[in-house]
Amino acid sequence: MSLDDLLDDVPEDPLITGAVHRALVAYSTVLPADVLGDIEVLATRTLFVHPLGISFIARLAPGVRAEVDMDDDRAEQERQGFAVGEIMIAMMRVLRRRARERGERRFLLPERPLLMVQAFLGYFNPDPALWTMRDDAVRGSLDRLCEAVVGLFFTGLVVDVLESPWSVDDWGETGRALSEALPSMTAALRGARARLSRRERHALEACEACGWDPRRAGGGPAPARPAFFALGAALAAELRASPTS
Repeated sequence: MSLDDLLDDVPEDPLITGAVHRALVAYSTVLPADVLGDIEVLATRTLFVHPLGISFIARLAPGVRAEVDMDDDRAEQERQGFAVGEIMIAMMRVLRRRARERGERRFLLPERPLLMVQAFLGYFNPDPALWTMRDDAVRGSLDRLCEAVVGLFFTGLVVDVLESPWSVDDWGETGRALSEALPSMTAALRGARARLSRRERHALEACEACGWDPRRAGGGPAPARPAFFALGAALAAELRASPTS
């Protein structure tokens, strides 16, 4: 069973898909195609069923998701948003377990990137200002959201491979391609972190220290949110400035 098979019942939306595609362009010079594909699937499907993604679709394409009841209660939206991440993490665990049982050597995104995305999206409610912003501003906000999500998938993957370099041995040809690309990936992440402010780096370090559970970080999840956005933007800028881009 592939990731596409597992998420086949989760529909896509051209607004979300387009924004994720734009965010992934910068990574196409360093990530193998299989990795780009898995990140795309997870990012688009996660956002399509997350209250944040639903709010962007409802704002920019009213009627497309008219059948979805967006609860106005912020606590319920938080619960729904956190549940989306939990479901994605659980599904990937199932895929990894089945791959091990069958002796398959193929790439499956490790858990750390999913935990990092969960730390970002888990308690992120839709902004009421979306309904009064101009369309171009809303589209820009969606692009920045997807840029941050893709950046966290990339960061989590790099950190995971650096800490567990033997994991690539289980990923076949994709693992070998990742090993070759790892120096460029590491350089991009190092350069992106250097672009962050001291406060942004501290916020990311605090989240990492508590296992990417922002509930355990001082001040809750909100203080880290600007740092996640900044990291996504810094990675995109670093990769676009790379000689290989």
